[in-house]
Amino acid sequence: HSQAACKDILYLNSQAPNYAAAGIDPNTMFKNASVLIGVSIFRGTRETWCDKLAAGVTCSSATMCAEGICRSRCCPQSILQYTHCLECSAVAACSRCTPGYLPPYCNTIDPAYYCPIGENCVAKVGIGQPCTVDNHCLVAGTSCRGGRCCKKDGIGPGCAACSMAGNCVQCGFGFSGADCSVCASSK
Repeated sequence: HSQAACKDILYLNSQAPNYAAAGIDPNTMFKNASVLIGVSIFRGTRETWCDKLAAGVTCSSATMCAEGICRSRCCPQSILQYTHCLECSAVAACSRCTPGYLPPYCNTIDPAYYCPIGENCVAKVGIGQPCTVDNHCLVAGTSCRGGRCCKKDGIGPGCAACSMAGNCVQCGFGFSGADCSVCASSK
């Protein structure tokens, strides 16, 4: 995937350029440079046109790419099905995804993230850290109670809130005990 082959065309500004005669096809080539030259009525333009780049080649705009998609590198059309792909690799797969998704196709959720449907992914948090739902807690089997991720063990079903250390600090209505596992109606 080396640099594309390029051709120059030189024309007076008073005339339309004849791309076909110069062997330039705007469908398969892109304008890489345009420079004004000359003075007065002899003012002209020199354009450099290069072959469009294949998937995996570094690009700076979609017009440079054969398939019209540039995400740091030219990407194949198939990349469009992967909505979370931010950057293509040299092998035309995704090399960088939106946070929460994993390459090469950016369609697998990173286990360290919580990705609610229709919303941006957020990094999961550890024990005692602020949370909004159980899935926001990083440690498997833990829960979010009172806005914090609780420890996995020692948290009863009646625990309503956990501390910054992940311990239960508040029992819900009808529960008691150090871990809020004793139901008041079972006494």
